[in-house]
Amino acid sequence: MFYNILDVSAVNAFIIWSHVNPQWNAKKTHRRRLFLKQLGKDLVYNHLTSRLSIPGLSLMLKTTIHECIEQQHESQGDARDDATQNNYEEQNNGHGGADNAVRKRKQGRCILCDRSKDKKSRTTCHRCGSFACADHLVALCTGCA
Repeated sequence: MFYNILDVSAVNAFIIWSHVNPQWNAKKTHRRRLFLKQLGKDLVYNHLTSRLSIPGLSLMLKTTIHECIEQQHESQGDARDDATQNNYEEQNNGHGGADNAVRKRKQGRCILCDRSKDKKSRTTCHRCGSFACADHLVALCTGCA
């Protein structure tokens, strides 16, 4: 029942949008699908930006959320208004959520070691930002990196 109401609301929103903006993707045959995808992304955007401010959120989840938000900005270009952009920057303090979370902690448990070993490390992976002990790090010269 809920999904039926949601679907009818989305169709109504598309009809109104099409009437107000008749030139929007006029030559495409899948206009409704494009509208519904954008509607879903816009509805989730505020929730994603608020989730970034949760202190106990895992680094992997923060990275994924940050990538989704960046992808949303790239797909819309400059279409997002200044108020929404300022809200995004305020919630992230002008920095990426995942990168900022890694910099706050100086030391952490190696993600590849057993919890029973409880090996702590200050070095992080350059790709994912997770902490790794000396046993699990690979040194690369500047030519290979």
